[in-house]
Amino acid sequence: MMEFDSVRLLRDAEIREGQRWIYSADFNTRYATDAEGKVRPKNPARIDDELNDMRFILDRGGTVAILAHQGRHGKAENPPIELRGAAAYLSEKLGMQVCYCETNTGRTARDYVREMRPGQIAVMGNTRMHEGEEKNHLPLANEYTWLGRFAAIGGFGKAHRANASNVGILEYIPGFLAESQRREMELLAPWAGSDGSYSVAILGGVKKEKITIGLRRLVETYDCIIPGGIVLNTILKVRGIRVGDSVLEDDGRTFEREMGEVLEGPHAHKIWMPAYVAVARKEGDEYKPFGNAHRDSGVENGYIVADLVTGDSWKHLQRSAREGGRVLMAGTPGLFLDSTREMLGHVNGARVLILGGDTVSDVGEVDERITRSTGGGSALYFIAEGTTPVFEALKRNFILSR
Repeated sequence: MMEFDSVRLLRDAEIREGQRWIYSADFNTRYATDAEGKVRPKNPARIDDELNDMRFILDRGGTVAILAHQGRHGKAENPPIELRGAAAYLSEKLGMQVCYCETNTGRTARDYVREMRPGQIAVMGNTRMHEGEEKNHLPLANEYTWLGRFAAIGGFGKAHRANASNVGILEYIPGFLAESQRREMELLAPWAGSDGSYSVAILGGVKKEKITIGLRRLVETYDCIIPGGIVLNTILKVRGIRVGDSVLEDDGRTFEREMGEVLEGPHAHKIWMPAYVAVARKEGDEYKPFGNAHRDSGVENGYIVADLVTGDSWKHLQRSAREGGRVLMAGTPGLFLDSTREMLGHVNGARVLILGGDTVSDVGEVDERITRSTGGGSALYFIAEGTTPVFEALKRNFILSR
């Protein structure tokens, strides 16, 4: 069981009418307008998880200025966008008007929050509009603190990132751990470390954390690693196998060095490798299934390794199921979800956890006994390290501001 007496908990906060609060949230999802003309997030769970914490402050007369992000600063393929869609969705879910302020620093933002009345809430401008947000730039964090006297730190999906809006601000004002974060850490705790059962980790998707955090640490505490996505592609590349246009980069770089260290380490034998992979061919802006190939054959430019052929991976999954072990899926191993569905068909009896908002959304409705977390990279970080940068910052904040 996690111990939370080293941080302030939002549920224990004494909130007075008119008290100004900053709420650090994670709204990093795409938005679209449905057939009824309503704005909907692709992965609403990340927002829905925050609702009760916001209500806790609002019901006691506090004001809430939300600092959240979507997209990446300076990344043309995923640029930050305005968060009006998030404000519209929150208005519906909270049953009250949630205003939107297009900025979060400077006189405009300061004047905006000063005019808010007790029990009012507003979404401020996207924090990723600032270059200093992801760099935890302290002058930017100090600017944020003009929006509130206290900080409620939610947004577990970004808890593995020391940003100005969730770590930097704790240098200046008292911070409180939101219930959404506390619940998530308690949910994930049984998958951290080694518990003596036969444990399998399926690592896929396109994010670097699957290699830099997940593979590097879970190979020490889990019994079998099934690689897919960027993890499998990078293994193949390190072994000198051509991967064509397969995903290797995240945040402008590749991770052969980190992968090489794992493959040369004492636990490399735990990595199960498929004998065959599914290949897709580029047609216009999309990739279409092309067929299966032996993993050592490689693929040319214009083609990608789109999935793994599950082969005898079921032996590891069924062993975990027989022994009541753990199965962790962080990112879907393939583009077309064929291997995902097949592997999930072998885990009845195991304790299963699926990580990441996109992964949870892609998998859809599966066995209700499967545990889900929208945390993604932060959930993987917590399982690997038993803590997060945000939790550690809250611990320091508690000690220094007593």
